[in-house]
Amino acid sequence: MKGVLFVMAGMIVWGCAPAKKETGPARETSSVLPLRFETVERFGVSHPDQIIDFDLPAGTPTQNVAVVNDAGEPVAFQFLDHGRKLAVRTDLPAGARKSWTLMRCHSASTEISPHGSEGVTIHETDTCYEIANNRTAVRVPKFTLGEKPQQILAPVQGVRLADGMWTATGPNVLTASGEWREGGTRLLERGPLMVVAEVHHQFDRPEYRYGTQTVAPAGPGFYRCTITLQAGQPSILFEEETDMDLYWSLDFYEPLRPTHGRYRGHHARSKKGGYEPDGQVYRMSHSRAPMDAQVDLDYDDVPRTPPEANWRRMALWDPWCFDTGWYWQLFNRDAGESAPLIGIFAGHASRLLGAHMSGPGIFHRGGASPAAGIASASFRRGPDARVFHRSRFQWGLFISTKADLREQTALQPINQQMNLHGGINLNKIHRWTLDFPDPSGGYGGAFMHADAMAAVRERVRSDPAYYGWL
Repeated sequence: MKGVLFVMAGMIVWGCAPAKKETGPARETSSVLPLRFETVERFGVSHPDQIIDFDLPAGTPTQNVAVVNDAGEPVAFQFLDHGRKLAVRTDLPAGARKSWTLMRCHSASTEISPHGSEGVTIHETDTCYEIANNRTAVRVPKFTLGEKPQQILAPVQGVRLADGMWTATGPNVLTASGEWREGGTRLLERGPLMVVAEVHHQFDRPEYRYGTQTVAPAGPGFYRCTITLQAGQPSILFEEETDMDLYWSLDFYEPLRPTHGRYRGHHARSKKGGYEPDGQVYRMSHSRAPMDAQVDLDYDDVPRTPPEANWRRMALWDPWCFDTGWYWQLFNRDAGESAPLIGIFAGHASRLLGAHMSGPGIFHRGGASPAAGIASASFRRGPDARVFHRSRFQWGLFISTKADLREQTALQPINQQMNLHGGINLNKIHRWTLDFPDPSGGYGGAFMHADAMAAVRERVRSDPAYYGWL
């Protein structure tokens, strides 16, 4: 049944002939199709390749259908949210207009889609779901219902780099302040344009006390992580939510061996916290041109473990963040352009909930077993004694090569990914209502009808005394 769901969700039709007119009593949904969807670029901005979805009327057929573009050519598509949305893949140049039509088709075939090898696939093993596109892949653990694991696995058990090598294969452990009760993984969307997996755990949460203060009483606790991979995108997207203290990490030291990191934020308090291309301390944003800060990863001076990240946690919104930024990149300065590069970036600020001391950050440590990578954590109490009983945050893991590392003063590809997945994209823009009908009585003033405004204009032109009085 899994294979059937995957094929039907993204079926592509070649040389599809329109369905014959049906005879006899019409079905309730027979008059719904065809449906046409359009997006228009009105602001002079070119939008990169991405997944865009359209809301569907209730009862829209999802089988024996095809999607064609404005040239009548078949395109890859996917139904989302149990058939409530239709997704396609597109870019949109400045000033361009694109449209798609969902139509019935009886001569369907499963021929490879136009984006073929760039679609998202799922390979299921006994222990994980391996979700992959042509840019990267992620291993999401599976759980046996009703069986308590020896270790509570983190939501990620491996990441495939741009060169095809797997890293951060763990086992990566989720450390939580509670007794595990149950957990599982389910696939919310199965491709071929988008795969969404959800990892969830339930705990018996202990009482949380800080000195004499009861931060949270004992009771049931939860953790939920949603992981999304889209066709053609170099980023793995996460949304995490919990009412507990917990953390997990991914060690990318091999084969990355990072020597430096970069971030874009507001300022740094010292050169160790970030410096500009000329070596001076990363200044406040109003006193310099837009640029990244660079930091040195000194493995001889870091005895701490991954959850105690030795860099400030990535800013998920804060416009005035210091010693950190809204994205981070890790790389080996002496490696060539084909060497791996990883990064993290902030997601939608609108999804933030109580993320005062929660979110992802970078870490590195030295010693006999050096490590460097990403640590994600949730802490309900902050150093300023503020308490948030529940946290939710979004972030992205950027997988690329040093060919995507620009000069510190340049716009970085990871920044464009942050804008696409955490800012303005076609999914937002095409839902804006930008065309309005003219008012039936014409345009008047802010508080006057059009006829009254016309009378005032005429009197001003024809009555000098009235003009002088005004």
